Amino acid sequence: MKNGNNEKNSIKDYVKKDEIVYPDDPHQHLFSAKQKKRKRTIDENYKYKPGFFTALTGAVLRPIAMIALPLAAAVTNGYTVKGRKNLKGIKGAVFVANHVHVMDCPLICSSVSFPRKTWFVTLEEVVDIPVAGFIVKSLGAVPIAGTLKGMRKFNEYLKELLVKGKRICLFPETALWPYYEKIRPFKKGAFKMASDCDVPVVPVVYTFKTTKRGRKKFVLHICPPMKNDGLAPEVFAERVRQVFIKTADEFYGRNDSDFNLKQNEQTGNK
Repeated sequence: MKNGNNEKNSIKDYVKKDEIVYPDDPHQHLFSAKQKKRKRTIDENYKYKPGFFTALTGAVLRPIAMIALPLAAAVTNGYTVKGRKNLKGIKGAVFVANHVHVMDCPLICSSVSFPRKTWFVTLEEVVDIPVAGFIVKSLGAVPIAGTLKGMRKFNEYLKELLVKGKRICLFPETALWPYYEKIRPFKKGAFKMASDCDVPVVPVVYTFKTTKRGRKKFVLHICPPMKNDGLAPEVFAERVRQVFIKTADEFYGRNDSDFNLKQNEQTGNK
């Protein structure tokens, strides 16, 4: 396979190969879909709060997605969820997960948060896709702004949701690395937002079990919620990340789920 730094036409170029070559940069995307010229840039004029028709569409489609997606994943990928009891009593919260599959966000927003709605962050170009862009927004997509003023409005909207007791889903690893089993470094944004709004962070850890036929089966672990006790956002982020590493290590039965170990192995250091 070509080096992971090269541009790819589709994520299918990765998930259909026997071996995936991951970049050295933990936040680098593995693929770059060819797209037409952007219709717009999400800025301070973008209306994050959905209008009546968008909200109505979401109200109709969301129950269908919440039932259909987990069932489809269970049939095709043996999808299972552990630790649902840890969601008891949780209202406003930031769900954070390792970004390892094209369906990881939809599955969190459907099976894990059922029957409540969960808002999720997405790339700004996603809402530009005809029809699909409207659908994902109606289901709770919040596009990342492309300007400084737009980012302020983006952050204000997410904080407003959290203060109102809503749930949002973020991926602190930022880039999607299909079927990656190690836990990459976390960006601090999600943890600062949770701390500012005084809401818990709920770690959601994706792991994979390979069957004898080589099939990848999802196992999703919902860990106990964590609240910041006065730590700096980056320190809190690392504390949560260690929970991810511990969960992955226990599942895989080894002690190498830290991304930094991968770097050490490449340099010959143990």
